[in-house]
Amino acid sequence: MPGETMVSTTVQEAIQDVSRKFEEFLSRGDAAGVARCYAQDALIMPPNQDLIHGQAGIEGFWRGIITAGVKAIRLESQKVEQYGEVMAEIGRFTVLIEENQVIDEGKYLVLWKQENGEWKLFRDIWNSSRPLATT
Repeated sequence: MPGETMVSTTVQEAIQDVSRKFEEFLSRGDAAGVARCYAQDALIMPPNQDLIHGQAGIEGFWRGIITAGVKAIRLESQKVEQYGEVMAEIGRFTVLIEENQVIDEGKYLVLWKQENGEWKLFRDIWNSSRPLATT
């Protein structure tokens, strides 16, 4: 694709490290820790909701997810591409509740940027790969 350049192993590892921290914070019920994985001016686009801006809003969103019973999220990066100063990551996710029961799985696209020398989630959108429930 035009503008795409190879991503160094170091950058990919740094992004993977943040993803592992994200998973760890969520599994401990630490919504503030999850929010710190995001840039100050981050934006998330969860399914069936409006845009959520900034770390405070993002913390509130993840606190609600934790309160609803989510115990873990597994993130599996499939590809990281560089576009100027921004990295684009495509991956898959799995959401688990009590006793490692999977309640959702799907795909995500995250744009990453550096903030104070650290890679942070900048734009985050995801959606389920499961079929819609029928009534």
